[in-house]
Amino acid sequence: MTTSIKRNIEVDISLTPEELAESFWSMSSEDQGTFFNTLGEISDIRLCFQLQAVTDGAALSRTGRNVMAMIGDYSQESAK
Repeated sequence: MTTSIKRNIEVDISLTPEELAESFWSMSSEDQGTFFNTLGEISDIRLCFQLQAVTDGAALSRTGRNVMAMIGDYSQESAK
């Protein structure tokens, strides 16, 4: 006779930056909007310091910098 045992296992997984970007890209536009809303809520005034650290860091490529600029440009156009 076989007995089934149910186990709950807790796993702590950290997404890589690449996985996070792929996850973001697969979201709907509504979910992406919620992502930015939540980022604004949890970052408080520290976001400007974090953005400065990213732009000053060696990891940001020209492509990444262009994406950041494009997000800024589009958010300004939509706010008009």
